[in-house]
Amino acid sequence: MTLSSSVVRANLRILSPLLKRGDLQASRDLQNKIGDMLALMRAHEIDISEPLCIGGEYEVCWASPKYPPGPGIIVYLHGGGYTAGDLPYAAGFGSALAQAACRRVLCVGYRLAPEHPFPAALEDALSAYRHLLDTGYAPEDIILCGESAGGGLIFSLCLKLKELNLPMPAGLIPISPWTDLTLSGESYTTNLDKDITLSRPMLDYYVRSYVGKACDAANPLISPLFGDFAGFPPCLIFAGGDELLLSDAVAIAGKLEKQGVDVRLHVEENMWHAYVLYGTHESVAAMNKIAAFIEERIK
Repeated sequence: MTLSSSVVRANLRILSPLLKRGDLQASRDLQNKIGDMLALMRAHEIDISEPLCIGGEYEVCWASPKYPPGPGIIVYLHGGGYTAGDLPYAAGFGSALAQAACRRVLCVGYRLAPEHPFPAALEDALSAYRHLLDTGYAPEDIILCGESAGGGLIFSLCLKLKELNLPMPAGLIPISPWTDLTLSGESYTTNLDKDITLSRPMLDYYVRSYVGKACDAANPLISPLFGDFAGFPPCLIFAGGDELLLSDAVAIAGKLEKQGVDVRLHVEENMWHAYVLYGTHESVAAMNKIAAFIEERIK
């Protein structure tokens, strides 16, 4: 079922005080309920595996089409400001990707701040990627996808792969990526009254929780906007025109292009943060672009 963006926007405005109030446990509970709902909506088409512990301190699961999937796999790193979004949330949006792309999706429930600040999330993402390589998956058969914090994390992961001389995946799909935890982009001001799901105090809390006092938010492994992208795989980036993180997507797309990376940026005007995942007409169009990109990258 395709939803009207005006109806979704109206409901998000109702939920906005809850989304923005900064109650950590409430945010975690809400995100997991959303994930459960999305997985249930697709239960007739997508199977969710039992959780698997592959890194000792975090779990993953597979979202797999019940019909024969296409070649290759997607690794999905969820959003939540590095503080929320456990495995059920990852599985919910992972099932949406599995359905749209007709591919198996590895959903990674990486450790969360403030209990596990940087570099825990990056370590878990790297561990999951290494696990795939160690079990026989070729890097050219792997697509990385992430939304919000997860969208930034897939860039950070590739910077780490480059540092370790490990092979890059076939492509990156960042959805409303959070790439600048110094919060320096102009949209943090210009879209302050437009964003219906994020607030500046909320983002400040996420930064304090994930970065802590011992790290510099401008570290490229935290804020990949400040990294070196030479040698990166092709990227398909999505952002909403009304979101606080719009500048993060636009700025990193510009840097990627200047450094010779094949990058495509799609900004949907009048849409909110991570709109791609909400089942609207605009979301369906974006998912079709994602499916086409994966078909292009994985033969």
